[in-house]
Formats: sequence, C-alpha cells, structure tokens
Amino acid sequence: MTYQIKYDPNFEKSLLRIVKRNKFLQAKVVKTLAILSRDPKYPSLKSHKVQTPDFGVCWSSRVTGDIHLRGIMYGWFLFLSLKEVILWNVIRLKYL
Repeated sequence: MTYQIKYDPNFEKSLLRIVKRNKFLQAKVVKTLAILSRDPKYPSLKSHKVQTPDFGVCWSSRVTGDIHLRGIMYGWFLFLSLKEVILWNVIRLKYL
C-alpha cells in the first residue's frame, strides 16, 4: 500500500529556497518523494524521529547528506487504512 503525500503551505517555500535552480537537487527530491510514498522505512531515506523547536517531535527523511524532508507520518507502525505523510519543511543541516 502506498502512502498519500500531502504538503503544508510552508513546504513549497522551503523547497524552493533550498533547491532554487539546481536540477540535480530537484531530481533528488522527486526521487525521494517517490520512495517515501511507497515505503517511508526504505533504508536509503534513513527516516528517523527528531525533536524540533518549531514542531516538536517529527520525522526526518534524507534527500542528500545535508538535505532532509521533515513531516509527520500516519499509519507507519499501526495497521491503519489511512496511510499518509504530511510534509512541512525542507532543511539543510548545518554541521559544526
């Protein structure tokens, strides 16, 4: 069963800010969204829970080493008929 991907209005703004005119990153985001809709637990996504100051606990899935999609996932561990992912942010991680 596939997951339905939904987008918060802020998602598009954050996505455009990160990828701009970079065709490589745009293709990586499209590929990541396709994988995420099929299986949010797919190993290459490295999906994991994170604590954020703005949203509290959410899920983060890898696009590239430093770019992640953040959102919430319903029906991940539960056998629910409703399986959806709501994305609200794209971030670039800052390493110290």
